Amino acid sequence: MSASAATATNNNDIGAEVIRALDSMNIPPKPEYYQVWFSHLESSNDALSTEIQTKIAGDGKVDEYFLHAVHEQYFALAHPPKQIEHFASEMLNETNALQKLSKIFNTNTKQFSSDLEDASHNVSNFSGDSDDSAKLLSSLADIAQNAIARSTALEKDLTNASQKIENLQTSIESITKDAKTDFLTKLNNRRYFDSTISQLITAANSEETPLCMIVADIDHFKAFNDKWGHPVGDQVLKLVADVLQENVKGQDLLSRYGGEEFALALPNTSLKDAMTVADNIRVAVTKRKLINRSNSQSLGRVSMSFGVAQLNDDWPAETLYKAADDALYQAKENGRNRVECWTEVSEET
Repeated sequence: MSASAATATNNNDIGAEVIRALDSMNIPPKPEYYQVWFSHLESSNDALSTEIQTKIAGDGKVDEYFLHAVHEQYFALAHPPKQIEHFASEMLNETNALQKLSKIFNTNTKQFSSDLEDASHNVSNFSGDSDDSAKLLSSLADIAQNAIARSTALEKDLTNASQKIENLQTSIESITKDAKTDFLTKLNNRRYFDSTISQLITAANSEETPLCMIVADIDHFKAFNDKWGHPVGDQVLKLVADVLQENVKGQDLLSRYGGEEFALALPNTSLKDAMTVADNIRVAVTKRKLINRSNSQSLGRVSMSFGVAQLNDDWPAETLYKAADDALYQAKENGRNRVECWTEVSEET
């Protein structure tokens, strides 16, 4: 059997196993779910497989919402870097074109200078003859017309090249923003949060200022989704994102961390103040009435649970997150719709 045939056979086997696995979990074999589970079984993405295994080891519930969130994290944003690379290549081409135009401009300038020099020489040797006068005037007119034509063409080329570069720059900025933004809530995504939090930790340690993290999620969100459907669930996620956005400052780092979970890093913020911020968000969320936009039906209210932790000097980002997440778990254990602090949790255990 050839290598390509063996690969095809193996892929078919994995594909069949994916269908069986999704069916056993009562999950429809939609392309995005199939892609996630195929990648998991193929062991082509260690981080993705680890997330799935952690989920199974935790509550053991792998559902459509979880697979959608995993797909969003590992596949939906996989293309922006390639797009940026493509646009950067195009911009390089346009830059090279501008360099060529610059050389043409220098050549045209030298040519015009040479033509004027010749014309000046002819003027200095002008005998006064009427025929020579006509030839001289015609020559000067030709020089001027040629210079104008070259200048006009060059200006047009420069304008076109500049416009292309401006359009490319806009495209790159848009793609870069998309690569770090959650498509639904428009908050920062987990990838951007994880890549930025280490910088905040380094700054906090260097400047000897406090840094706190809040991890929060929506209480009983799966039950809410099951009752009202994913479109309404998405509406709730957007509402929560709006409330969170209203309660952060410019230096704070806010993200939708995955599914119904949100993470917030607060530089230059004490543990006491971070607890206050979390509780303000908690109260603001509970005050929001939920209305189904499609039929104006009242959906009641939702609540959130919060875990808060303050950075210790020797903690990496993973430890800070785990401390806040442990506090979140304690908030759920203690009845939900509340704020718990990691130090309080550690003292109790």
